[in-house]
Amino acid sequence: MSESAETPETAEKAAEQPTETADEQPAAGQTPASPMTAVAAAPAPASASSPGLETAPCYACGSTRGEPAGYRWWGPGSLMSEVRCLDCGRYYNSKTGDSNGPWILWWHMFVFLVGVSGVAVWLLTR
Repeated sequence: MSESAETPETAEKAAEQPTETADEQPAAGQTPASPMTAVAAAPAPASASSPGLETAPCYACGSTRGEPAGYRWWGPGSLMSEVRCLDCGRYYNSKTGDSNGPWILWWHMFVFLVGVSGVAVWLLTR
């Protein structure tokens, strides 16, 4: 008989070994596996190891990790979906990955024109 052949004794030992999966109930006399054990053994997702929001790639460095910009000198960053890149520190649009510079310029021109128009109307109607 060869060494790799299974004997009745080895078959019995293999049958006695406890085999438990996440879906099966433990056998009588065994303690159930903790649900936290299964969670701790699972590999962490890639985003858990890298803090920040998943965004479009940064126009400067190509990173997809960013944090909300909050209120900036020109106004609320959420107005243009602005985030700060966690790798290079630049601010960019989280949806397109482009710089918000041209849109901020247009925003200032719009606010300026509305203000000038308001002053002109006020001067002409007083």
